[in-house]
Amino acid sequence: MKVQHLRFALLALLSGSSAFAAWKVIPGDEWSKEVRVWDPAPELNLSFRWSGDTNSRHEAEGVGSLEWILPGDDYQILSRYSGTMKAGKREGKGVWLHRSGSKYDGEWKDNVKHGDGEYWLGSGEYYKGEFQNDRMHGQGLWIGLDGFIYDGGFLAGKKHGHARLTMPGGAARDSLWEDDREVDPPPAAANLKPNIQLALDRSQYAFTGEVAQASDECEAIEYLGRPSDGTLVVEPDWSVWSDWNRGGPVGISDADSFGFEVSVFPVFLEIRLFNPSAIPLSIVSAEIEGEESHPDLEPLLVVEDAGSHAGSVLCAVLNLKDSQVDSCEISYNLQPLKEKPGYGDYRFKETLPPFRKKVEFSIAKAVDSLGIDSEAISMIDAFETEWNVEGEDYDYEKRSAQEELIRERVRKGLGSFAKHAGGEDGSLVLDVRVVGEMTAGWTDHLGNPASRTVKVNFLKTLCSLWPEYGAGGPVAGKFDVTLPVSAKNYATPFPYRKTVAANGAERFTLRMVSGSSSRHAFRIRLTAADGTRIVSQPCKLTYLVPAGFSWENGFVLEELE
Repeated sequence: MKVQHLRFALLALLSGSSAFAAWKVIPGDEWSKEVRVWDPAPELNLSFRWSGDTNSRHEAEGVGSLEWILPGDDYQILSRYSGTMKAGKREGKGVWLHRSGSKYDGEWKDNVKHGDGEYWLGSGEYYKGEFQNDRMHGQGLWIGLDGFIYDGGFLAGKKHGHARLTMPGGAARDSLWEDDREVDPPPAAANLKPNIQLALDRSQYAFTGEVAQASDECEAIEYLGRPSDGTLVVEPDWSVWSDWNRGGPVGISDADSFGFEVSVFPVFLEIRLFNPSAIPLSIVSAEIEGEESHPDLEPLLVVEDAGSHAGSVLCAVLNLKDSQVDSCEISYNLQPLKEKPGYGDYRFKETLPPFRKKVEFSIAKAVDSLGIDSEAISMIDAFETEWNVEGEDYDYEKRSAQEELIRERVRKGLGSFAKHAGGEDGSLVLDVRVVGEMTAGWTDHLGNPASRTVKVNFLKTLCSLWPEYGAGGPVAGKFDVTLPVSAKNYATPFPYRKTVAANGAERFTLRMVSGSSSRHAFRIRLTAADGTRIVSQPCKLTYLVPAGFSWENGFVLEELE
């Protein structure tokens, strides 16, 4: 094994540069407007779909999702970018996913990676650091397939400058590189012992991978691994979980409520076994050496509009995990939808009772304080209930007359918010933003009180004549290794038996699940025929199973209500 194994295929890092780049255009028609985006690879004859807005030149601009689609009738996605566009190009912050399983999460400029970011390759390699013109440039951390860690300088995509080199097994030394080559001589391979490296198999989460094929119609909870002080930390790659853990804002928009579905899938833990010795290595047993597993009782809360019809002043807090919320307090303000969210100096506060799945609260005090006629708004709900079912005696003229009377009364009763009301075809719509902070308390697995404070930001529809609808759920799967929800100092064997050739390597993947939301600390341990034990670096895993999910029936948000 030699240090040059750190070298990577530079082309795998390139996500958008091409000498033949050109504009790709979707012509406008009577139902949609023209859209133009910058095509980095026109020679592939890709088509695209853009979900966001456009500027005056019809170029994709603002926040949205851009999918590049392979030629053919079966809608095979090559890559997806979710983030900010400017003048038809990726600009600002965004996440790029590729068919190979590669993922980049970071900053963009002129359609290429530029600035700080994290890059997971489908092959299992990892980089975190600075980019310039789509290449690693500046300071960064690179982890190769063979477990070598390079933490130092990069120049135009090549390792260059001073670095800290960590060998498999943990031995570290200072290193000097020029033009992707180490100036100092690398250690002899004979000094290296058989070792195991852990990584996440990103290809399983690709558009052609197991998760994507099993859950095309709903969002999947994927996982990402990040190195931290010699430990592989594995956490859910799900925006709802991430928002909660970084302090918010948490909230379900109106659009999310229509299609809130989530699939639960395993952690695809990749095991890399290296044998740098001159004789074959025969593995006769393998197991997960668990330090501790315990239930994850921290709730996962989101806030949403709870009105079955617009005209309700009710909101709701949903717990997406199967855990008890001992206390919950929300401080908030109401503000026009288009204003920038303002946090602090909250006028209103609600203390909610303990709950497990869902609790509702009223914003009636806040609505009344704005000079809005809440009684007139409540007439919308009664009106929708009365006219919700059509029949032979359905009187369209009577319905229209009542609707006009209600519309006028509501419009007059909107106070200072009347100027923010809108709608098309004669409808009357007023959406406001609920902005604030929420503090939730719970009891952890040791019986100790714990709490978290997060920002709250969600849309509340105060008046509209359109009803809301619910959504269905996904399917479940069958997996290889089940981690205990609660255990200490345990061993979970798995049937890996292999003879690794001299100076050889092997890679395989464990599909790991747990029965409910839980946290795990473990290592992978292999035992050779001569009694040698090969133990991986530690791994800390947070596994997420939303409330209402069952391995037989999937998950439906409506079960929380």
